[in-house]
This record gives sequence, structure tokens and C-alpha cells, in this order.
Amino acid sequence: MSLVDVNSSISYEVTDHLAGTSYHKVQISNKKKDMKITSWISYWKHHTGLPLPRCCPGNSVDVNKPAGEQQVAHELHSVVGAHVRIKDTEGNVRFGIVPACKTCNNWENEFPLVWQCKAVTLVSNSRFDFVGKIQLTEGTSEQLSNPVSSEYWVQIDLIQDLPPAPPSKDTKTRRRTRSGGDRRLPFSITGLTNKSGSEQKTCVYNDPDDFLHLLSIFMRSNLRGEKRSLKNDANFVPEIIVCNVGKLPMNSDNFLKEREPEMDIKKDKPLPNDEILTRRFLSVSYCQKDVANEKFKGEIRWDPENKAWYCLKGSQREDEMVKEYGEKPTAATNADADIVAEAVNKLSLNNS
Repeated sequence: MSLVDVNSSISYEVTDHLAGTSYHKVQISNKKKDMKITSWISYWKHHTGLPLPRCCPGNSVDVNKPAGEQQVAHELHSVVGAHVRIKDTEGNVRFGIVPACKTCNNWENEFPLVWQCKAVTLVSNSRFDFVGKIQLTEGTSEQLSNPVSSEYWVQIDLIQDLPPAPPSKDTKTRRRTRSGGDRRLPFSITGLTNKSGSEQKTCVYNDPDDFLHLLSIFMRSNLRGEKRSLKNDANFVPEIIVCNVGKLPMNSDNFLKEREPEMDIKKDKPLPNDEILTRRFLSVSYCQKDVANEKFKGEIRWDPENKAWYCLKGSQREDEMVKEYGEKPTAATNADADIVAEAVNKLSLNNS
């Protein structure tokens, strides 16, 4: 994993959430680099090499509540990879992904990400490059968010600003935009998609924060008449930036803990020792979890008691799984000889 180091003498702050990013998706598959990224959360975990944090960096507490309650971080739930704008003390802007609760990933910035967190960048301003794909919209309404199409751009030939959109129902003041004010300035992209062949298409985007507009400009300038391949995303080198340094909630001990894998996985019901002893547990590290789960989908499961993955009974690929990851000793497999003997005797009696 090759990452760009950031200047530790400069502090970084998450300034706001980005709107209209539903059309920016990621899909990276590269066996040589052991990369299988299908979401912004897996993108964050792959490049940081960390499990998800236990708590959300967002403050979703009502400002009318006592100050003490406002300073307590809540546990991360319904996790999404939030697109955010990051600004340093010198005024430079970056865009990145930060794990946050779905309710805290709010473009109106009602629930700002105020606590210390790690962001993985999406855009390289120096190389005029970005990671991910810009997908098309479905429908022609002037709503902020239209349905996302399965098509994405592989070649952009024309980017065109459109007349300002009608005033939206929200009263939120828009941030820095191409229009120079608080109006939404839509734009259109014309080019080729992964499904259009040689037939050009045109798609309109309501882009409140100019994020998609920036990506489309980078894509058009870098292609030079060639089609963009998602394979190149495996070569994108992001920055890992610690934002809001030192800004910790009152429950900082719990906030700084890592999230347990089982918090994201449906737990099995407790089993008797004799059945646990028949399981074959795998030595799958946390950072390999998504890759293993994708490769052996439906054939491995998480055991929260032993904190390990195991092969489901009857799986035809059990030997393949054990060969690839090896077996992991667990509390059950390392039980005292008396417990093992008791379990074996119980099985013998039941079968007699």
C-alpha cells in the first residue's frame, strides 16, 4: 500500500458534507494488489488498513440540550462513506471519505463531523485525477437527487453550464459555487458510457457543491480522446489525513476504540461445545474480511465468541478456504483435554 504523506505541521478540518455525490461510485478489482473495493467504506478500510471506528465523528445532538450531552459522541451505526470537504490552515481544499452514520451524513450540515477522524482522499489536485466513476442519472426532474443509473461515463466530450435551477425548498445558504452565489447551477455532460457504444449521450446533474463538475473536468482533460478504464483506479494513491486533531468528546476512551467486526455482522446463536469443536476456523485478518467474504460468499460466517471466521458445514470449498487462509486456533479448539474428552464421550453416547 503506497500512500502520500501529508504535512503533519498543518492542521486539517472537515468543513462540510458534499451534496449530489450519489452519482460518484467506486469499483476496484485487482488480484495482484489484493484489492476488492465495492463501496466507499471498503475503500476507506483498504487504504487505512483499519477497522471502522467505534463512534461517529458527527455531532447529532440537539443544540438545545445541555452542553454535557452535546459533547458525547454516539456509536457508529448505519455506516456510510461520507463525501466531505477538508480544508487546511493554509486554505487548501481536499475531498475525502470519512465513515459516518447515515443520519449524520447530511448535506445540510445539521450534523457536522466535529470529532477527530481519518479521511482518505478522492481527488489529486496536482495530477488532475480522481478515483471512482461518474454514473448517469435517471429521470429529468429538477430535484436535488434523481435515481442513479447503472451506466457510467468512459469518455467526456462536452461539459456545459445550464441556467440556474429554480430556488429549492431548503433555506440552506449554498457554499462556494461556479455561479458565485447561493444558486444551484446545473451542468450537462455529453460523451460515451460503458453501454452506449459509439452513440453519444447527454445527462444533466444538479450539482450544489460543484464536486461532480470538478471530476468531469479532470476526466475530460486527462482522457485526450481516449476512454477511461476503471482498472486505473487501482493505481490511484490517496492521502490519509487526520482531521479535527485533538477535538475529542467527553467519552474519549470509548471514542478512540476500534469497532469490533461483529458489530457489522449478524451474530450466530450460541452453540454447545461439541458442535463448536467440529468447526474449522480460518486465519482471516480484519483487513482481509471483505475480500474473503466476497470470494466465499455464503460459505463462511463470523463467530463472535471466538472472534473468527469459520467454514459453514457442508461447504464444498472448505479445503480451498483452509488452504488459502490456514486454520486459526480458538478458545474452543484449545480447550482443556477434559472438556474435549467430555465432548467426544457425549458424541459417542449419542451415537450408540
